[in-house]
Amino acid sequence: MTITFDAQVDGSSLPGVYTNGLEWLAEDAGDKNVEGSLVGLAPVAVDQLAFFGAPLDATDTNGGDLAPGDELCYDLDLDNPTGLDADGVVVILPVPVGTSLDVATVSAAGATVTYSSSGAGGPFDHVPAVGIDTAVTHLRLDYGTLAGGTGATPQACVVLDTPLTDGAAIVAQAEITTTSVPGTTYLTDDPATVAPN
Repeated sequence: MTITFDAQVDGSSLPGVYTNGLEWLAEDAGDKNVEGSLVGLAPVAVDQLAFFGAPLDATDTNGGDLAPGDELCYDLDLDNPTGLDADGVVVILPVPVGTSLDVATVSAAGATVTYSSSGAGGPFDHVPAVGIDTAVTHLRLDYGTLAGGTGATPQACVVLDTPLTDGAAIVAQAEITTTSVPGTTYLTDDPATVAPN
């Protein structure tokens, strides 16, 4: 006897290896009930889309101590190593307090870029100035579908507006969402800690 069935794994399934089981109850020639079970059948490995702790690296292109006018370039490594497509991928990238966006440095191949002067919640309808724009607070990068096994490496540079006081830091943490995992917001690595997270 052969039993065939189909199963579908949705985006809410946790990653891991899933198996099937089979239980049966039959009657033998002597009218006795015979039952049994098999477990661990047809193992299937399941990927899950996740952008936890995507690295957002900052580089001081001028080197040395940060001073007004110095440029900090942010590079995001947005990687989808799974075999699943991530639909509706959106990245919200903040412009750190005390800096201004150098619009000419924004690079996000494959994404539609829009700008907000009103915070992370938008609206993303600000028309940026050519060169340095002091009004931009956030960028929105709409990637559409990020296919499994691919990635994106957007970049944006900011210019330090004012001198840093002792102990002050320039911090930025981007938000990533995908309609393939509704209701979940992934944060890039936490700038307040040294270890990847």
